[in-house]
Amino acid sequence: MTLRNLEIFVEVYKKESITKASESLYMTQPAVTRAIKELEAYYDVLLFERYKRHLYKTKAADQLYSRAVHIIESLNMLDKELLNWDETGTIRIGATITLGNIILPDLMLRFKELKPKLDVKVRIINGLQLKRHLYDNTLDLALIEGAGYDEQLVTIPFRKDRLVLVTDKDNPLSTKKDILLEDIFRQKLILREPGSVGRSFVDMVFSMRGLSVDPEWESASTQAIMKAVACGMGVSILPFELVDIDRNKSNVLVREISDADFSRDNHIVFHKNKHLSPALQLFINLCRTSFQTI
Repeated sequence: MTLRNLEIFVEVYKKESITKASESLYMTQPAVTRAIKELEAYYDVLLFERYKRHLYKTKAADQLYSRAVHIIESLNMLDKELLNWDETGTIRIGATITLGNIILPDLMLRFKELKPKLDVKVRIINGLQLKRHLYDNTLDLALIEGAGYDEQLVTIPFRKDRLVLVTDKDNPLSTKKDILLEDIFRQKLILREPGSVGRSFVDMVFSMRGLSVDPEWESASTQAIMKAVACGMGVSILPFELVDIDRNKSNVLVREISDADFSRDNHIVFHKNKHLSPALQLFINLCRTSFQTI
């Protein structure tokens, strides 16, 4: 078993095709097939089931892929680190839309002051997409609100935030003294899209009361949600810090929810097999020392 075998396996796993993998690797199909068979023989497992000219991943392939992408990176990093990679190379940071708006720009500014020659690639997307990139090793680490348990990922809490009710000024809830979860449930809801950690958190809080939300609107854009709320289309539950930036301009009101806990931890998240370079360790320490709430 060689590093090249693992590289070929990773490409076949991603493409789910010997033909497509051979094209991207500029290899012949028999050579790619031989490399996969060598791995299967070495580990005495079946990595792909072949049925009607299609490849289907096995559980063994899933387990090998999870480790292979990080083994390949770690070996490649040996050369890069010898060439001062940690000062002049690249790291890849992800963040959810909320944290990408609220804290990541300032963190990046401070980090670049410490590592001015380091190239930092940033991706701001929803939590489900971030986790997929961490699995595939296309991101080094991510900042995620309320990341939840995942046996493949390490989560380090570093700050807290909370979600609040957002309503227009003419909604009856805008003047109600104590706003209960059932009050909100009876409203037309405008929420983040499925796959976002904010939406998953809201769904969880309602489900703990035996309530299943059925939003009127779903959107990946907080601004679109705020505008819809301001126009009286419904109410929403969003991170306070994100709403607070534009609430005066958006003509909406923010109210606390009396009978449910909408506070949560934010996490630094990376794959359990990830090699943490000194630069990544520095970024993690910067996040933790910048926020002393945990």
